Amino acid sequence: MKNKILPLSLVTLVIFLGAFLISATITFPESFLNDPDNEGEADKSYMSTYLTKLRVNQQTLVVDQADVLNAQIQAGENASDGTMEDFNWKFLGPDNVGGFTKALLFDNRDELGKTIIAGALTGGLYKSVNTGLTWTKINGIESNLNITGIAQTADGTIYAGTGGYFIGSGIYMSPDGENFSLLSATAPSANEAFAFTNDIAVNQDNGAIYVATELGVWYSSDNGTTWAITEVGDTASLIGVSSDIDVGSNGITAASVDGLCYISESGNPNQFVLHSNDTFNLPYEDADFLELAIAPSNPDILYATVLHESGDDIELTNIYRSDDKGVHWRVIAPGGSSLNMFFTDDHNVLTVFPENPDKILVGGADMWEGTKIDETGFFQWTHKSLGFIPPQFFPSYVHTFHNSYTFRPGVNNEVFVGSNGGISKGTITSQYYEFVELNKTYTTSNAVRVGISGYPKVVLGGFDQNGVQIIDGHGNPAQAANGNQIWFLGPPWGGNGGEVFISVIDPLVAIFSLESTEDGDGRFVRDEELGVNPSASFLSNAINFPDNYLAPTLFWENINNENSRDTLHIDINTTIPAGTDLWIYSPNRAYPFAYTTEIAYYEGDIMHVWDPVSTKLFIGTEEALWMTTEILNFSVEPEWFMISNDDAGLEGTVSAMAMSEDANFVFVGTEEGHVYRIANIALAYNYDRADVRSPYCIISTAEIPLIDPVTQEQNTQIITSLAVDQADANNVVVTLGNYGNEHYIYKTTDALSAEPVFSSVQGNLPLMPIYSSIIEMNNSNMCIIGTEMGIYETQDLNTSSPTWNTSFGITGQVPVYDLKQQTYAQEELNIWFWDGVDSTLANYPGTKNYGNIYAATYGRGLFFSNKYQKPVGIITQDMPEQLSSINIYPNPASTTTTIEYTLNRDGDILFTVFDINGKAVVNEKLSEDQGTHQYKLDCSSLPHGMYVVSINTGKSVQTGKFIITH
Repeated sequence: MKNKILPLSLVTLVIFLGAFLISATITFPESFLNDPDNEGEADKSYMSTYLTKLRVNQQTLVVDQADVLNAQIQAGENASDGTMEDFNWKFLGPDNVGGFTKALLFDNRDELGKTIIAGALTGGLYKSVNTGLTWTKINGIESNLNITGIAQTADGTIYAGTGGYFIGSGIYMSPDGENFSLLSATAPSANEAFAFTNDIAVNQDNGAIYVATELGVWYSSDNGTTWAITEVGDTASLIGVSSDIDVGSNGITAASVDGLCYISESGNPNQFVLHSNDTFNLPYEDADFLELAIAPSNPDILYATVLHESGDDIELTNIYRSDDKGVHWRVIAPGGSSLNMFFTDDHNVLTVFPENPDKILVGGADMWEGTKIDETGFFQWTHKSLGFIPPQFFPSYVHTFHNSYTFRPGVNNEVFVGSNGGISKGTITSQYYEFVELNKTYTTSNAVRVGISGYPKVVLGGFDQNGVQIIDGHGNPAQAANGNQIWFLGPPWGGNGGEVFISVIDPLVAIFSLESTEDGDGRFVRDEELGVNPSASFLSNAINFPDNYLAPTLFWENINNENSRDTLHIDINTTIPAGTDLWIYSPNRAYPFAYTTEIAYYEGDIMHVWDPVSTKLFIGTEEALWMTTEILNFSVEPEWFMISNDDAGLEGTVSAMAMSEDANFVFVGTEEGHVYRIANIALAYNYDRADVRSPYCIISTAEIPLIDPVTQEQNTQIITSLAVDQADANNVVVTLGNYGNEHYIYKTTDALSAEPVFSSVQGNLPLMPIYSSIIEMNNSNMCIIGTEMGIYETQDLNTSSPTWNTSFGITGQVPVYDLKQQTYAQEELNIWFWDGVDSTLANYPGTKNYGNIYAATYGRGLFFSNKYQKPVGIITQDMPEQLSSINIYPNPASTTTTIEYTLNRDGDILFTVFDINGKAVVNEKLSEDQGTHQYKLDCSSLPHGMYVVSINTGKSVQTGKFIITH
């Protein structure tokens, strides 16, 4: 049940927090004591853990660089073959949601400071010429550079480093900010150090380029043609994990390597000195991660944030300042306090105000401002942003987990933030910072799931770090957002979006989830207003989810389910002759179906009517598969059936699922690499028949062996997806993850037999994880897959070694974690009610995108293709001897409404008002004369929502709709 008090409570909370944050200035006394209650939290990204699980080599337990480079080479060879399938992919959105943004650079050739180059860790390079109001992609269609840093020389040459979460492809150079090319010496095949770069900086005096990599600090003094490792005092190479490199205006260069500080005061790349020891007062212990910043207006002043690992968390050791080029350091903010700032190893930001060396910004989850208030004591700290309150309520909202802070040149009160949610601009006033998001056409969002509706351009998306987004299909006007995030009332306030669905039966019904929390309780929500007002979770308390988990889910619906065993029991309050045409409303969103009475009914009778409108929702967890048939009935708490478990033979954690066209078979894959067939679901309609804990359960579970053709042993790679041929459930495809293997896709043509056999259909595919798959609904020989490096398809799936064709198109070489095709054809239903004078149309839209294919890309958002779209018919029903149009006013109504109707003859009518779930809230027998009548309805005690009025004369039925708002 929805709690109507929550929105008001939220507003009250926001007002309170807003007042607190604007005035929350913390001045630490010298006697400051650590408060354990103020400890921060690391970025516990269960989504990133889940995605890593899909990629990691099972033997080495890491993503091996050689495996990825080999796959990149193979993918490049595929692309150069000229075998590229044109799906004519169209961008869906969101066009106003950004992805993980690590790098921001104001182009020094623009004297007005309006040109910005931005780099996303998963979405590539973008450029804005209007200070971030809009963006355009600048590095080509097929490239998908994983940008980790951008730097520019005095003459305008721009360098961009790649790496981050995915293996990079080296350092790119551009003379004009428009065309970037790879510096060949930095290709990982030439120098493996450049596979993972973390930061890049340039000496403005001599043009030397410095790059912080996972294998030390490298430099080039000849514009990137050749590279060498930097050295510590001409004696040892500066090797280790380098996360940060900074160059001051006088050439001083500071680097972070393995959490320790190295400084070259002269800027000589061979004269770095270790400054993390007792001599310099910068810690050598408790220094796992280090970020450095040099004051632009006084390069003698340096700052450092030092973090350390504490169990599974990352904690702040201290924040330091040096006034003498790093020779001596003092603490300006102690660790273990509220200033812990939710730091993580990869969200540790530090910058100095351009013209004030005594004022800095630091950040992790949020932004804090530090200001010097005396020469020896702690700085004064002010909390400047907050990321867990929706931006529509809070002007200081910035998406959590910050990656970069950049001041606009010449405008010292404007700071730009690169975060896990894209780009924001902060305007600094004397009392507070006011932020606005600048993600319009910065299409770098990280989609992991797509939920399709019956409309071509109306979808839901589950996003890493950006929750659940609604794309409404209304286009992209210059200032109108095309994606809107659903904010849950209560923690985790958006989080990482998971499985998402929209009903075709009722296009306003949405079903969506967040990933599992650290306690293992994944959050599923349904809504009857397309994300406007999410309800409480519809899950049974018995359904638990493993940690670090995105629960696989399937949604099935059908308005003419021949296997339905649901029966409606309708109380009769009037005489209904045999042969009367009626419209009956299913409890599944009051969807109407025609029914002609076979016998006469009289007052007091009960009419039993078969309900053909059916739905099923399946959720896979650890050693269990659950199903409910009541997900669209909002008037009840759904009843859940455990249709398979370990006792029935299902072992391991479910990682992927797919179902047959009639939902009679569900195929399940697990993280442990096993495949199962769950059968006889179609006629399992109650606990006795559907729940495996019942002795009368008819559902069976059978494992389908998946044998590695090389080792002849049971597969152990994680099952990432399954695809079932909607024309023949015997045809099933299974895809696998985990680098370091020889086979990633299997096919069987006898999945329903007693002993199905899978065979590899790897063909010419690169050796890389495959994340998603579909068998095209009209062509059993065609398979489309989403991989680590884009989309591939084959037209000869049933051969022993298919030829796979690339389909990069507009999506680019980006991971594609979800593919869906609209395979449910529901005809549009138009019901005309006519009395010889007037008519009223009731419309149920059906499927308008039958055959369309949808893709969720990790770095470019959501796409669709209508290449395989098929038409779906329209049914128009005319009911004879109908009433004239029902007139309902006011509509929407709040306290009362008037329902006006006209009768063509004297007689009894059955006056009924149904809620959207098909429940009769008003049911009266009335004796009326011919003519116009008015019925005053008291709405004050009825919940808000849509209602249907039905007036049945025995020979005709008229309906109308109205909405109640409170």
